[in-house]
Amino acid sequence: MRIRWTVKMTALMLVFLVGVLSACSGSDIRSVDPADVEVGLKSDPSPAKASQPVTLTATFDGVEPAEWAKAVLEIRVDGSMKLVDAQKTPEGGYAAKFTFPKTGTYDIYVHLYQGDFHVTKLKKLEVS
Repeated sequence: MRIRWTVKMTALMLVFLVGVLSACSGSDIRSVDPADVEVGLKSDPSPAKASQPVTLTATFDGVEPAEWAKAVLEIRVDGSMKLVDAQKTPEGGYAAKFTFPKTGTYDIYVHLYQGDFHVTKLKKLEVS
């Protein structure tokens, strides 16, 4: 009788552990190929205006960022790099405010960090 109870409890514990591990992992980000990830970038207002605050919003297709994932916008301004942390939006994108100093085309590298996973995509933004 004791052996049967031990076997049942062991099986129950195993099922419980598998369930907990499955719930914690969510979608397995390790199976995502960064080359398959697409990034969208929009500005508000659109088009972006020089010397005025702009909200930049990045969206990701091909990956489901976790709630704790981090997004950073790396904006190139006159040969230097400006890093801007983006905050998760209720719609699932990542938004940050930035003021572009002058008109022109800006290179913006959008970074997504989630654990060991990191993807970077270059987007261009025209500022008038």
